[in-house]
Amino acid sequence: NDDFSSEDDVPLSELRKSLPSKPRNVVKKKRNNYHWVNKDLSITTSKFDDTYNPENLDCDPLEIFSKFFDDDLIELIVCESNSYAQQRNKKSNIESHKIKGFIGILILSGYIQVPRRRIFWEREKDGHNELVAEVLSRDRFEYILSNVHVANNENYGVGGGVVLEYADVLR
Repeated sequence: NDDFSSEDDVPLSELRKSLPSKPRNVVKKKRNNYHWVNKDLSITTSKFDDTYNPENLDCDPLEIFSKFFDDDLIELIVCESNSYAQQRNKKSNIESHKIKGFIGILILSGYIQVPRRRIFWEREKDGHNELVAEVLSRDRFEYILSNVHVANNENYGVGGGVVLEYADVLR
């Protein structure tokens, strides 16, 4: 006993037209309304105004680097990186001298380019870099790389972008 209906002979496209359509739940994005002002940007002074002073030409590279990455900034990176590691349930023991070594390796990797980051720690003569291997172990470098942070995510909500100025860092 087969049940046939008259709709069996109707093409699917025609049958679909006769079905009631469901209203779609459309989520409208909130549009940001900006109020643009036609004026010059305010000039703010920074801690680095003396960096381009001709008297600083006799400074060595480490002294110039220290003007940009001073102890306050390094401590901020250490604090926020340890906090981020704790949020991810990881052991948080990043220290300031390790952050300085980490930044040094990043700078050096801009000069000595290798196909893979791990080549610096390999034992082959053509890739091994003694300076890098002495500063940080490969695993320690990758641990810091996966946890380095300069802002607390909990203060800005999930997925919120943060733009930090150096003045904000010093607070």
